[in-house]
Parts: sequence; structure tokens; C-alpha cells
Amino acid sequence: MWDSGDLVEQVTASTYPLYFNASHTNNTRDNRSRSKGPEPEGVTVGVVAGHQFVFGVAERIGGLFAFCVDNPTSPSFEGYLNSRIFTALPSSGNAGDLGSEGVCFVPAAQSPNGYPLVLVANEVSGTLSVFQVNAICDGIGDLNGDCIVNGLDLALLLATWGPCTSSCPADLDGNGFIDGLDLAFLLARWG
Repeated sequence: MWDSGDLVEQVTASTYPLYFNASHTNNTRDNRSRSKGPEPEGVTVGVVAGHQFVFGVAERIGGLFAFCVDNPTSPSFEGYLNSRIFTALPSSGNAGDLGSEGVCFVPAAQSPNGYPLVLVANEVSGTLSVFQVNAICDGIGDLNGDCIVNGLDLALLLATWGPCTSSCPADLDGNGFIDGLDLAFLLARWG
């Protein structure tokens, strides 16, 4: 069991300090502070690059939150995106996506572009937000950028064995050679 506490409020306050706890019908700061704040509304789950994620939406201020839940008792906050345009009045029709309500994860295998997607239905603006989920890897040993250090990366390292002649992504220790030290780094990150 994990409780996010005031994390959603902290993120929205630091991202949009002038519009903290604004509603989806106005841009007034603190308008929602006494009544559910940003009002987390919908959640969905999905797998991205082998990691379990929970995606949630905030109905009033809007936006999408991403949490990695590989360790469900200690999730990590991964990011927040909001396609709302705060410089426009919500009633103007130019304020972007308002009233995030429903959310759905589309796995890469079922996505039209081959990347995982998160779809958000916005009840106030009557719009659908489509967010592409790009995996961000730490890079060490992941030479082909698929977020997994495995045999494909080992093959790339071995294919470039020896002195670096130009850009050397497989030179993991930065010594100018692709050698046993780089192999040790890669194997330490295996899996």
C-alpha cells in the first residue's frame, strides 16, 4: 500500500504556481483548494519498456501523471504533462484540453505508431488528448536504446571491440577503447 500524500498538489504547484488548484472552468489560483484540489479522477495501468506504470489524470487543473510501480510499496514519480493553455480563458474555446476524465493505456503492440500511448478524454472541452509514452533509459550498457541490457547490446559492443576511431557509444568507461572494462560495465547492467 502506498499513499501519494500531497505529491499531486506539490507537482501542480511547482509547475503552474500562478494557476495552482485552478478549476477547469476558470484560471483562478486556489479556486479548488477547499474542494478536492486538482481532483485526481481516472487511472490506468500499462507496461513501458518492461516496467509497470500507473497513469492518472487530474480533472480540475488537468494533466497526466506517470508513476513507475515496479515496486508497488514505493512508486517513483516519472512525470506530469498538461495540454491546457492557461493564457486563454476556459470559456474561450482556445484553452486546450479541459476536464480530464477518462484515461486509457494503449500498448505499443496495439498502437498505430508502434509506441505506447495514453488517451485522455476531456469532458469540459470535449477533446481527446493523445500522449505518446517514450521510454527513458539510463543508457549505461543499453547500446541500442531499448531500455534493456541484453545480447543485442553485447553484440554491438563486441562488433566495435578495440580502439575508438570516432563516436564510441560502447566505450562505457570513456577510456578511448572498447575492451574488457566496457564488457564488465555492460554485464553488470545485464537484464
